[in-house]
Amino acid sequence: MKANIKLTIFDFDGTIADTKKTIVEAKRKTSFLLGLEPVSDEEYASTIGMSSDAGFKKNYPHISDELAEKCKYEYVTYGNSDRDKLRAAGADYVIDNIGELTNII
Repeated sequence: MKANIKLTIFDFDGTIADTKKTIVEAKRKTSFLLGLEPVSDEEYASTIGMSSDAGFKKNYPHISDELAEKCKYEYVTYGNSDRDKLRAAGADYVIDNIGELTNII
């Protein structure tokens, strides 16, 4: 017998869709645009969940707060300008994942 659940809320990143690859790509692109030496994918990924400026400060502890803010701006700008590509990272699986959850609940 199914539960009488009226609302279920999920975090999109990492729950409904695997966006790690596109987040890392956006962080790498931002670093390139601002002349920062790229770090490893693992280092970029370790900042997922942090605010953008804090993530860049973790990966580049030597940068100023002003440059961290510029990183944040470019990262958000890149993400917004390429939103379709970033969404596509998990879009194919969203309907399937929700369908599976519906069968479980």
